[in-house]
Amino acid sequence: MGVKQELDSGVLRGKIAELGFWYQNIELAPGVWTNPDDPRAYKPAERWAQIEAYIPKDLSGQAVLDLGCSSGFFAAMMKRRGATRVVGVDVAPLVEKQASLVADAFGVEFEVYIQDVHEFCLEAQEPFDYAISGVAVPP
Repeated sequence: MGVKQELDSGVLRGKIAELGFWYQNIELAPGVWTNPDDPRAYKPAERWAQIEAYIPKDLSGQAVLDLGCSSGFFAAMMKRRGATRVVGVDVAPLVEKQASLVADAFGVEFEVYIQDVHEFCLEAQEPFDYAISGVAVPP
């Protein structure tokens, strides 16, 4: 999922609006946020700033599993670090198209499976080098 596209801010805002409620408030382009006015949305970039130092800067050749990926911010960050394969898993069907837009905006590709994360982990046959979960916890 994801192919680098240059999207102007108006087109990007239209696509964001089409995709419904965004749980992750992500800046997809300068000044273009996925859900800036809803207090239920959180900014995963703030959480990323807290954990970034603990994640290898070079994930080349590594496979990463993002559990509860939502619209894919953390999956995109792992791809930016060079992970060969990133798989996001989330139970909410609406996030699949959102994650595709995030991947496009960040110029990366990753897979998204709409499935209960517990079932996915029990059924997955391939190993992952890293697992991450950016699931929001209320303040």
